[in-house]
Amino acid sequence: MLPYFIDWFKENVVVVKITAYSDENAYTIFETMNDRGLNVTPTEMLKGYVLSKITDPYQRNEMNDIWKTQIQRLHEVEDNADQNFFQAWFRAKYAKSIRPGKAGFEDQDFELIGSRFHNWFKENHKALSDIHTSDDMYSFFKEQFPYFVDIYLQIISAQNSLNANIPHAYYIGRWVIGESLQHPLLLAPIQFGDDLKTIERKIDFMARYIETFTVRRSVNYRKFGHSSIKYTMFNLVKAVRDKDLTSLAKILVKKVREIPETWEGIMNFGLHGMNGVFVKHLLCRITSYLDRIVGKDTTYVTYYHSNREAI
Repeated sequence: MLPYFIDWFKENVVVVKITAYSDENAYTIFETMNDRGLNVTPTEMLKGYVLSKITDPYQRNEMNDIWKTQIQRLHEVEDNADQNFFQAWFRAKYAKSIRPGKAGFEDQDFELIGSRFHNWFKENHKALSDIHTSDDMYSFFKEQFPYFVDIYLQIISAQNSLNANIPHAYYIGRWVIGESLQHPLLLAPIQFGDDLKTIERKIDFMARYIETFTVRRSVNYRKFGHSSIKYTMFNLVKAVRDKDLTSLAKILVKKVREIPETWEGIMNFGLHGMNGVFVKHLLCRITSYLDRIVGKDTTYVTYYHSNREAI
């Protein structure tokens, strides 16, 4: 059968040889060809660009190994966690603009990171991240990439399982705003090099604000869908970015006071056919808080999950 297969192959398959004269040229070819239709993820495209900018072979191989390790850690959470991470990281630390909510305006940093973060990084990293040389690119991703992956995974873990040091992260995991806003908010105040205690307090501060915002909206029968709050939350991301604990606390206290919906709405609040999940969340929070004050060992989780559910 082999001769017949060879004849078929020669008559039906066009083989094109592409010669790359440098590593950077090879990665550029990879990016260009795969950007025209093959099923390559934005994370893989970003990796190709980053490796193409690292000229030292040893550093490039090391970065390739670091990249594989971190992406594998993210994939252990969910298949698209790598893309969610880069979107959250870049929005939290570097996005400066968002498209106005009117017809005719072009996408800005916030939207571009959400759709094609690899292209956004390629076009903006010199101005936003001060990455100009091969060593800059290597140092940035060797140091900051694993650091913020650790924090992102810590946030995911705290939202899935109650952590006494970051309890509000778990609460907002039950009554949530969209991840595209929530995760950038939680990452924004973290400074590269913050210790674990500082990181936990910053995350809990931000999560506590998010819960206050969503609960006050809810008891006043106000929704908090993505389109209705994205400008408010994006401005908050920029306000708290890289702030120390003291500055962060002052900003959040001020922002809480500026929430237009007040607690007076609770006087007219009641259960209806569409808010059962929220009412359950609110009652669990109130009851577990009172239990803690009187010395009981019950927690929010005890009330939120029925006996038939895993706790």
